[in-house]
Amino acid sequence: MKEHSPDPYGVLHLGPAATAREVARAHRALVRAHHPDTRTPGAGPAGPEAGAQELQDIMDAYAVLGDPAKRAAYDRHRRESPPPAPAPAPRAYGPLGVAPHGRSGPALIIGPVRWESHVCVIDYL
Repeated sequence: MKEHSPDPYGVLHLGPAATAREVARAHRALVRAHHPDTRTPGAGPAGPEAGAQELQDIMDAYAVLGDPAKRAAYDRHRRESPPPAPAPAPRAYGPLGVAPHGRSGPALIIGPVRWESHVCVIDYL
């Protein structure tokens, strides 16, 4: 259990209540999907280095969750440590995440533009 390693449950796409059989199935499916012998060389947007890291993370996650003693120790450690702080939400409209006019949401929503013979008409939603 390295401190900088990703959450084994997240790596295997499982919840903490997963059974040993579900852990083994998820591990086999992910190894089959990420193993370089079963994929096209260099496939994927990140390249072979990222694929090797993903495969290593999968194997490390199974090393923790596949062994009942290590899994119990990890679950105990997970319960005792505080959850990581959530990432801040992106600011959509202003420095406080609020539209400049004080209301939440976009300042103005404009619908489709219709051209009349002498006037441009904009439908406000």
